[in-house]
Amino acid sequence: MFSTARRPAGALHRCGKDFYFLIVCTWRNSNELWQTVFYKEWDAMDGFARQPREGAHNAMLCVWELAPLWHEQQAWMSDSIGGPA
Repeated sequence: MFSTARRPAGALHRCGKDFYFLIVCTWRNSNELWQTVFYKEWDAMDGFARQPREGAHNAMLCVWELAPLWHEQQAWMSDSIGGPA
């Protein structure tokens, strides 16, 4: 599925007692971050399933959007919990 992708990275996010999201991201072309999201109910499923959405691996953002995104995230952290992460 990721044969043309370079430098994949992932994150496992736990939601509640036994529900998980596995988020896999890759850089493509010269400046695009692409994402695929999988989910799993830990005891109820044998493995992770792809989150239903169009396409297997979807464009998420361009590298030029990272600075404004980081700025907005820091502002949200400051306003909502009183300081940066």
